[in-house]
Amino acid sequence: MELNTSERRINQEVLEIFENAKLKHVIEEVTKSYRFQLIKLADAAQYLGPTGFKEMTEALEPFLKKIEEGRIKDGKTSGNDYIVINQDEPYVNEIIKVLATNGHWDGKVLEECGWCGTETNELSGPHMMDFVPGEKMCRGCWNHDRETYLGSVGTDIGEFKPIGSN
Repeated sequence: MELNTSERRINQEVLEIFENAKLKHVIEEVTKSYRFQLIKLADAAQYLGPTGFKEMTEALEPFLKKIEEGRIKDGKTSGNDYIVINQDEPYVNEIIKVLATNGHWDGKVLEECGWCGTETNELSGPHMMDFVPGEKMCRGCWNHDRETYLGSVGTDIGEFKPIGSN
């Protein structure tokens, strides 16, 4: 590579190096936050309309083809089939527990509420009106206590704040 030293501008090769470095940084940041990006096709059809849906699928097709070819070249199956479960499903904690047990869950692991025994990934330390050292309390128990103490003694224990939130 030869640098352009005759003018005060970056030559194309140097510019490409910077662009690739920026792209690598973007890829690293995105893959830290998201392991998968999922598009529900029914939502895409509904919110993009027929033309937008067609544009989306045509735009994705060459990338999906390259990924498929790369997987085959690496000795993998051409594509994976996934089970998708919304995290607001009532049985999601059971699924998370199975995933965590088998080493396939990199999110918060379920813990048991010290008051009701519910397993959840959203717990808080106990409030001062119902303090038990070392125990954690779920949102449901917290909100129950909040209503109880507000109604009986007029004291508000405040909003539920899960451990790890600000």
